[in-house]
Amino acid sequence: MENYQEYKKIKSEIDAVLDKLHDRLHSFPKNEMGYANDEARKTPEYIETKKQWNKYWSLLRSINQIGVKKFKKEIQKEYQDKINAANKKHKETLIK
Repeated sequence: MENYQEYKKIKSEIDAVLDKLHDRLHSFPKNEMGYANDEARKTPEYIETKKQWNKYWSLLRSINQIGVKKFKKEIQKEYQDKINAANKKHKETLIK
């Protein structure tokens, strides 16, 4: 990860994979508490999906540990720009 754009690209790719795995994990039958039931947890498909989800979650955590430190200023600027854009849009709707 040499620059902020590369960091964002890697992070978004991992996020996309995690979203798909999350959806797949939540497609299994649930018990009354909302968790995957015991029968579903024992299936090879669930075990493999959970293993993949853990792998990518760990990868995201390690990339964020590096990225948040290395690109702190860029992240703060992007966040502030989003806030400013939202505030501007809100002010424009109040004026109308």
